[in-house]
Amino acid sequence: YAGYLYNVTSFPLFSRLDELSVFYSPYFDLWTPKKVPTVITIHDMVHYLLPQSYRKSLLVYIKFLLERSAKHAHKIITDSNVSKRDIMEILGVQEEKITRIYCSINEDFLLPPTKSDFTQMLKARFGERCKILYSAGAEHRKNLTKMFECLDLLPNDFMLILTGKRESYQQYFPDLESLEKQGKIFFPGYLQAQELIQIYQNCDMVIFPSLFEGFGYPLVEAMAVKKPVV
Repeated sequence: YAGYLYNVTSFPLFSRLDELSVFYSPYFDLWTPKKVPTVITIHDMVHYLLPQSYRKSLLVYIKFLLERSAKHAHKIITDSNVSKRDIMEILGVQEEKITRIYCSINEDFLLPPTKSDFTQMLKARFGERCKILYSAGAEHRKNLTKMFECLDLLPNDFMLILTGKRESYQQYFPDLESLEKQGKIFFPGYLQAQELIQIYQNCDMVIFPSLFEGFGYPLVEAMAVKKPVV
């Protein structure tokens, strides 16, 4: 919440926005003055379409800022036609105000796989086991409980690689420790860009059980390395 407070208090003072000719934000949650021409990014309308995934207090804050930012922005960038349609329908924004720009990927995803200490570690540790990668973050809308329940049903020659903090996944499957003891889960932690690419290149498939996305970044990354997606 300290971050949200900064966005609407300290940020406008520190950034001297009154001296800018235009302001661009890769999100929508900054409190920008009405007199500065502003371009914002709205990735999706998930707070309206899946409200049960968020705290009520956060929903009130996000919706207020979304509506204010969309109203005062000179232009809105979004990731997909679906998000563009949702912004128009939910926020009442005119179509000509919205520009769709598809997401892209690090071009290194398209390079041939290279040997490294990290890839050697993956192969030495997991051998021929079927390696399933999940790299889409931990939120309620990601449908993670169902993913862990399915993993629990699979034999031990399947294992799941989860990026990010271990603690962020604990709430979605209380018996996470038992899956770890069976060797079904591996947490490499936060990864450098090249390490993430190497995991994509060395996995057997990518899992993406999300209930809602404005775009779905891991799908494009999986396609780039020619991995099947569940």
